Amino acid sequence: MVRQRFLDLVILGLAHLVCPAAAARAVYVSADGSCRTLGGNQGSFDEHWQLTGSDCASLCTLAGEVCVAYEHGSFKTYTRCKLHKVPITHTLPLPGASCHVKDMPKLRDAFQIPSDPPSPRRLAPPASPLPAPPPLPAPPPPAVKLRS
Repeated sequence: MVRQRFLDLVILGLAHLVCPAAAARAVYVSADGSCRTLGGNQGSFDEHWQLTGSDCASLCTLAGEVCVAYEHGSFKTYTRCKLHKVPITHTLPLPGASCHVKDMPKLRDAFQIPSDPPSPRRLAPPASPLPAPPPLPAPPPPAVKLRS
């Protein structure tokens, strides 16, 4: 894990030397939760540990069209960065995680930001409202006992 962190930082450092403004070019649409693809899957991604959210964003930006979104999460003493290669359609609630989709028309249109309360995916409303149920039948009249 230490070696991977070192390599990630070297890549970030070299990239900033070659193109220092690269990290400022991408704009992201963000939502709380874990990134998910069509069908509720995680999709294809590269995973990096112990990077800051800023470093994770820079890696995604520098990857160009290969990275369509990144997910950053903090879990106890660890941080995780996922660089997604497949368009993200929604998020799945996951405390400590956030999903950031590149703000490009094709990607933005596919991404549904969850409404309150958070839900794994936004479902289309039914085509027409369901009809009201029929009224309940009236209860039978009470039985009367006659005294003789």
